[in-house]
Amino acid sequence: MRAFLAINLTKQLKQEIMTLTKERFKDLDKALKTKPVEEKNLHITLRFLGEINEDEKNNVVSQLKTVKVPKFTLEFNQIGYFSHNGLPRVIFLKAESKPFTELVLSIDEKLSLANIKFDKKPPVCHLTLYRVKYVKDRNLALNMLEPKTIQPFKLIVDSFELMKSTLSREGPTYSIINSFDLI
Repeated sequence: MRAFLAINLTKQLKQEIMTLTKERFKDLDKALKTKPVEEKNLHITLRFLGEINEDEKNNVVSQLKTVKVPKFTLEFNQIGYFSHNGLPRVIFLKAESKPFTELVLSIDEKLSLANIKFDKKPPVCHLTLYRVKYVKDRNLALNMLEPKTIQPFKLIVDSFELMKSTLSREGPTYSIINSFDLI
């Protein structure tokens, strides 16, 4: 199975984010060809695991049950983007959070104990809004995506999930395999 670890959002928060996205990026198609993340798929990725088998899944679940990180609140208050060669590739909402980093590092430790290979990029607390297919107007895109502070979205993080991603022509479908409560 194709697996990842994520913090899921409430339905209300997903709706608020979609409203902001539609308002804030109504003219985005003038600068970029993008694929928006569907409302049902909005989440915060903690770690992407890739393909894991049933034994690996069981080992991951066993290890992640021992994560002991306190509940915390995330405040998404910036719009930003990841770039490649100076061009936007992913547009996201961002939160600065020491507890988020502590959670990811604790997860990393448990995944290492489970002998699971995973992407070890430094943790950046972000929520992907769009994936950029190509840039139509570089200057307009960079101007539209200048880092901006927005009205904050708050999320109380009291759990995280092991998720399964099933790919199809219509896009990915995510399902929860196991949930892990924070303390």
